[in-house]
Amino acid sequence: MIEFIINSLHELFSFLGTFQGELFKHVVELALFLFASYMIYIEYLQERKKEYLFLLIAFLTLTLTRLVSSALLFASVFGGVDVIPKGTLVILANIVEAGALFLLVNSFIYPLLPANSHSRHKRKFLLRNTFLIVVLILIGVVSADLIFRETFVNRQLYLLFIAFSAQILFLYQGSYFLLKHRGKVSYQDAAIISLLVYSIAPLINLLNIITFGRTGWLNPSLIVAAHPFPFIAVALLLRLLYLRLANKAHLFEKLETTQNKYEKEKELCKMKDDFISVVSHELKTPITSMKLFVSMLKEGKLGSVSPQQADALDVVRKEGDRLNVLIDDVLTLSKLEANKQKLNRASFNLIDLLKDPLYLTLAAKKGLAIRMHVPRDMVVDADQGMIKQIFVNLLNNAVKFTDKGGKITVKAGEGKNKWHFSISDTGKGMSKESLPKLFDKFYQTEHHLKRSKGGFGLGLSIVKHIVDLHKGQINVESEIGKGTTFYISFPKKL
Repeated sequence: MIEFIINSLHELFSFLGTFQGELFKHVVELALFLFASYMIYIEYLQERKKEYLFLLIAFLTLTLTRLVSSALLFASVFGGVDVIPKGTLVILANIVEAGALFLLVNSFIYPLLPANSHSRHKRKFLLRNTFLIVVLILIGVVSADLIFRETFVNRQLYLLFIAFSAQILFLYQGSYFLLKHRGKVSYQDAAIISLLVYSIAPLINLLNIITFGRTGWLNPSLIVAAHPFPFIAVALLLRLLYLRLANKAHLFEKLETTQNKYEKEKELCKMKDDFISVVSHELKTPITSMKLFVSMLKEGKLGSVSPQQADALDVVRKEGDRLNVLIDDVLTLSKLEANKQKLNRASFNLIDLLKDPLYLTLAAKKGLAIRMHVPRDMVVDADQGMIKQIFVNLLNNAVKFTDKGGKITVKAGEGKNKWHFSISDTGKGMSKESLPKLFDKFYQTEHHLKRSKGGFGLGLSIVKHIVDLHKGQINVESEIGKGTTFYISFPKKL
């Protein structure tokens, strides 16, 4: 079996060393290059990227070279007509291939240039790169002429030496650049392997010229040995192109799925907002009516009311007020989550906002001391209504969870670029496990069956959204039995 494989490979390589084999090789390469050109052309039409343009020109050049050489070899093999001497054809084909490889290499290098580089800078880089390579080729030609003068029996071998040297230089230069910037582009390793495999054939041919050029004839075994590597390199490049296109198609599919999900989520959010708006409006109307009739009952306008009945009416009124607060909070949070709440920035004195009697009265009734450490001339540029809501929610929480005789401290100040505030209490505090969930909707530190304090768990979520709307930050520190401190900061300029 092994002997059969070896003999078959020997016969194949011997066939590839003939003109008929050369024609077969060129036709296969023509088909591969033509297919690759088509794939790149389709990609270029979609994205119009420079690297695809370089790649397209490179493969079209290789395709054209193989087309011309295949036609000429066909005429020679089947018609016995040599339109161009075979030696001249080989030289021209390899020189054109060197130029195509230069474009191929630059198509891999171009995406690695800094993304913020202007087109002019990228063009400068490519021109400088081209100039450097041309100089290196000229130096190599002169050096080769001096070192291997006796090697080149005829000018054809000399020109082939230049063409193969240029091909190797371009391919190694591209491989080095890709290795230097490894990891920046997908499928980079596959590109490096393709370029290195492609370089094996010109390297073998170059060594053949250097070693056997003095005789005027090249070693046919080395010529045949170089044949498979362009096939393998082109197959690897086609695989690379296929992977890129397949990955892109997969990404497009995922993007389309994500877009559909986004549209559905958007529609659901709109339905939710409409539902909340309608329900809130429909709830507010009967609550207003209830409060009106409760007030009329208490005032005796609908008949006398006993003390026990008056107490019951007070409970109904308070629960109506609580329901009103819940509806307002739900509406506010819905607007904040939907980014429908706009900032109305204005300059105001913070100390005036903090002297609101609402929470001061609540604290006094509970026997709590409120300490203010706020500069009297501190002017803040923000949405006054929203900032007030932050302090109302946080101070209400502090009053609610601080026992009689406790203390609440409010501090404020400003730095070069920020305003900062803090509200501390000596209340019951919270566990560290509950802090990450503190700003979630409807989250409460007490279980709903054991809860002794009122509330719906929306206040802190509203506070967090308002802080985010001001591009600020909010943090909390708490310890059970010692109290809680909220830290807030806002940038002075949004």
